[in-house]
Amino acid sequence: MNYSKEFLKRRLQVQTVQQWDIENDISWELGIDLTKSLLPPVKSPSIIPNGTPEEEHAFSQFMGLIAAAAIAEHEKLIEEIKEYSFDRTLKNYNVSEEFVELGESFFEDEAKHSKAFTKYIEMYAQELNLTPDELKSILPAHHKNSIFCNLFKLNSYLGGMAFWWTVATTEEHSMEIFRIIRPMQKKVDPLYYQIHKLHFEEEVRHSSFAQMMLDLQRSKEAPFLSRLLRKCDFAFSDLLEKAWTIIQLKKLSRVHRFKDRHPLLNTISIVIGKINSIPLHKRINLLRGDIDYLSLMINPRKHKNIQKQISKSNAFVLKILEGSK
Repeated sequence: MNYSKEFLKRRLQVQTVQQWDIENDISWELGIDLTKSLLPPVKSPSIIPNGTPEEEHAFSQFMGLIAAAAIAEHEKLIEEIKEYSFDRTLKNYNVSEEFVELGESFFEDEAKHSKAFTKYIEMYAQELNLTPDELKSILPAHHKNSIFCNLFKLNSYLGGMAFWWTVATTEEHSMEIFRIIRPMQKKVDPLYYQIHKLHFEEEVRHSSFAQMMLDLQRSKEAPFLSRLLRKCDFAFSDLLEKAWTIIQLKKLSRVHRFKDRHPLLNTISIVIGKINSIPLHKRINLLRGDIDYLSLMINPRKHKNIQKQISKSNAFVLKILEGSK
């Protein structure tokens, strides 16, 4: 890895000058328009058997909330593992002060993104007559000292970069979500769209930092254990993310507890009941490719930049739950 001080200074300057403020640059006063979609409606009868337009809309809403929660939780996790994945890791490499400053800026932005999406979810909870904790109980969440968090910490402690593979994948996935909703801007809740747009613009400016960390790992010779981790880090990250995603999606079945709070909750409860009636192998296909924004979470190799990193690292790949790339 050979990033000049001048290159790093320019990157940091661009990130700093174009940063947005969570309170002043987001139009929170817009509130939430429940009549608008969050993600594209799903038309395939294989997903919602005999689905009505109302059910397709409700499914769009909750898939959008799941996407927002997944981004918020992953970016919160970034800060929780920083000591292991960044501070401790850099002690093993000779990096410039500018590289460290760029990294610190990256972590600050990720914390801000998490807060923005979390605030949106909490506002949405009010619209559904739920407390924030009640809505979060059926959405994806990372818990401090969970088995997933601790496995990432252990990998980083041993010199691995599995966590940075997850960060790189999350960045690519979050940017792809905006690309999905951009053509349908007028149909998307304006506040949801604005947050994703600002998030996308900032991710474009600094998404390569995770890849820079992966480049850092390849920049010097390493003992056997580190070389082995290098080969297996992507597969380890991918396996953890697949397991986490499936576990988190199962939480949506709890929505029936709140179906009497709001018509939208009752409708999504009906939708989840229909989906749960589908044979298991067909439900697996939903994850593999029938729903683009879920299949991207399950199959990170759909992202071209991730494919390039896998090729650079000559990384081992587990072809589990993968549809067509």
